[in-house]
Amino acid sequence: MEPKIRHAEPRDAAALASLFAELGYPTSAQEISARLAEAGSIALVAVLDERVVGVITTNVMPVLHRPRPVGRISSLVVTQGSRGAGVGRTLVAHAEELLASRGCGMVEITSNMRREQAHEFYKSLGYETTSYRFKKDLDATPAASASGGTTAGSNVKQAVPFFNVTDIEASLHFYVERVGFSITKQWAPEGLIAWCWLELGDAAVMLQEFRHNGLPGGTPDSPLGNGVSIYFICADALAMYHDLTSRGVGARRPFVGNGMWVTSVNDPDGYALFF
Repeated sequence: MEPKIRHAEPRDAAALASLFAELGYPTSAQEISARLAEAGSIALVAVLDERVVGVITTNVMPVLHRPRPVGRISSLVVTQGSRGAGVGRTLVAHAEELLASRGCGMVEITSNMRREQAHEFYKSLGYETTSYRFKKDLDATPAASASGGTTAGSNVKQAVPFFNVTDIEASLHFYVERVGFSITKQWAPEGLIAWCWLELGDAAVMLQEFRHNGLPGGTPDSPLGNGVSIYFICADALAMYHDLTSRGVGARRPFVGNGMWVTSVNDPDGYALFF
């Protein structure tokens, strides 16, 4: 029986996940569904008796060194029970037609070196071994832009809360002596700290005393910390609670929120700190 060939659809995700698992690439149906929407990737499926029994994935690659785009067959798999019945040949033929209709002048196929039977299969369809394929895994960090600069995603490193405070000495006593932060940077005109950078583990906050005309003062009439909450993600929030209480800080009784243990305190200006 000749299989029906059509474009893969989101409803095929579970069947495709099963096929790729046979090929040695375990992938969830959710990941398959998301990838089907990616531009530049075209997947065809073979259907027998209303069941997806094979898939072939292709890409169209415009390249500078060739006058026409290059088509690539990046994967082909037929379920074990349907192999040897011409399903793979039919999928390749339809993929070639599709790539030709997209303007491709040639087709390349990626096949693992250990898949010797697959190599013989492709040779029987007229494909030639012409080159080696080299690969290198890359870190999943945003690449620099083509102009030589960096993208916003690779340039931004940290978000740090900046608290204006009414009495920086009282705030430093709370953050350093009671919570456990360390002062790593500071600005101290006339020998008195007016701004500082504090760190606790991988977290940081900045404190600056209200100033007016270069001198301490200018505190607004409204409550400072009203509606402001900062969340510090901890490996063990319960341990943080016990540490805070051992320092004499009135940390609130831990509770479970959004699937995490949470405890909290308020600093001298009313800013809410959640751990």
